[in-house]
Amino acid sequence: MEELADRLRRALADDLVERGVIRSEAWRRAFERVPRHRFVPIFYAWEESGEGEEGASPPPAPLELAADPEELLPRVYADVPLPTTMEGSRITSSSSKPSMMAAFLEALEVEDGNTVLEIGTGTGYKAALLCERLGSERVTTIDIVPDLVERARARLAACGYDPVVAAADGADGYPPRPPYDRIVATCSVERIPPAWHEQLRPGGVIVTPLCGDRFAAGLVALRRQPDGSLVGRLRPELAVFMPLRRPDVSPEPPLWSGEGSMVALEAATADGRTTMVPAWLTLGPDTFNAGLVFRLHAPDVEVRWRPAGGGWGGYVDASRRTGIALLGRQDGSWARADLGPDGSARIAQGGRRRLWELLERCWDLYLNRGRPGPERYGWTVRPDGGQVVWLDHPESEHRWEL
Repeated sequence: MEELADRLRRALADDLVERGVIRSEAWRRAFERVPRHRFVPIFYAWEESGEGEEGASPPPAPLELAADPEELLPRVYADVPLPTTMEGSRITSSSSKPSMMAAFLEALEVEDGNTVLEIGTGTGYKAALLCERLGSERVTTIDIVPDLVERARARLAACGYDPVVAAADGADGYPPRPPYDRIVATCSVERIPPAWHEQLRPGGVIVTPLCGDRFAAGLVALRRQPDGSLVGRLRPELAVFMPLRRPDVSPEPPLWSGEGSMVALEAATADGRTTMVPAWLTLGPDTFNAGLVFRLHAPDVEVRWRPAGGGWGGYVDASRRTGIALLGRQDGSWARADLGPDGSARIAQGGRRRLWELLERCWDLYLNRGRPGPERYGWTVRPDGGQVVWLDHPESEHRWEL
């Protein structure tokens, strides 16, 4: 098994180099040396059930590597994520696909002698890559789930790595060992937690995935400046990671969750205005990028779809779509678009904000600014803790306080 794993590991590293994901020899050596299969002895071959369907398929049975290594090792060394723990049909922990891990690690811009804090240990595989590159004594990795921590610690030790591995709340960083030269998260956040800012050494770098109402997905790399601020840019990768877990935080209930709200939305009379639906509301090359503009302007607004037959829910294929709703959690504002066969829409709106007009203004801004992708957005965390996202340059007229 080990001989096959060695061949597959070298082939994976070669592939990541050829695709330009790995750009440094040091990270290539790390991917060639660290045995991913030791960190995922059991995993799931998970496939999404289909558009708009949640929980339609039962949880798959876990796959045990030892039961059929010749069959399963190629899956482990393929460039795919490997779910490792599940609750019902929901994935709660996974080993990210290697190309995404490599993108994170390259974005860190580590140098020999750097100390690194990893937030979100998971299987321990990325911590092993960091140990291989920098030495175990310079790596700290934490996770909020004690069972994951214990399993990762054992697997790291079995592979000859001995970083600090601790169960801790990632939002607090890890106070026993700062300052850190680099902080990398494998869980997503809406704002940079103050503790990460405080525990980062001057000149240090934070790399973290993004989530929440504004971002949905994304990745940002920030460097600490001489004045104490953090400044950086979003990266082109669309990183989708589970949110940072907090032990005592419950999600805010959606304002529009009740059936009565949906009935009222459906019964509202269109105002007679007819318009065309902006193209980003269909799945296409503009979907994420234009949607980012809208979410930055209106992070509380949910988009829902009505299929033929009625009801409002998640994304519906264009051939089955009869309506689009915009629902503002902040103030109850709403808009409904009844779709015609030619892509036109009759609009109904209510509340303090005219949400459909806001959507159209965001689409126009997106077009007028040359269809900006994520890499044209920057992020500043001020020394006082204030955070702002900006388009193209920090003094841009297009700025959004977080």
